Amino acid sequence: MLLRTLLSLILLVFSATSLQAQELVSFVNAEGKKGLKDKNGKMIVPALYDIVMKEQNGYVVVVLDKKYGAYDLNGKLVMPLIYDGLFTTSNRNQFFAKQNGKYEFVGLDGKVIKYSNIQVQRISHLPLPIQKH
Repeated sequence: MLLRTLLSLILLVFSATSLQAQELVSFVNAEGKKGLKDKNGKMIVPALYDIVMKEQNGYVVVVLDKKYGAYDLNGKLVMPLIYDGLFTTSNRNQFFAKQNGKYEFVGLDGKVIKYSNIQVQRISHLPLPIQKH
């Protein structure tokens, strides 16, 4: 019974996340800048950006003039457009960011987060955090 309840809960969370992602609609203004609205027309990301990426983990990464930032799904700019690369992580309170040629975890407050058991290893074009053993 417990396993059945747990599986139902996981399915419900997965379905809600999938539905939330499907309700977002991208659009382009007359100047060719991109933005994002929800299904009811509420502005999530204003049409100011060269690139608006797909929502991941509750955030939308945007790019303007090769600088990256991020919005939450309430339409709040949570990461300023100062990064050379920006990636969401499974931890909703941090991003993996590239700035000045260096990759680091950055919190929503903009402060670098240091982990003693993590090193960054470059694989192909994307640096991946690798846990030390």
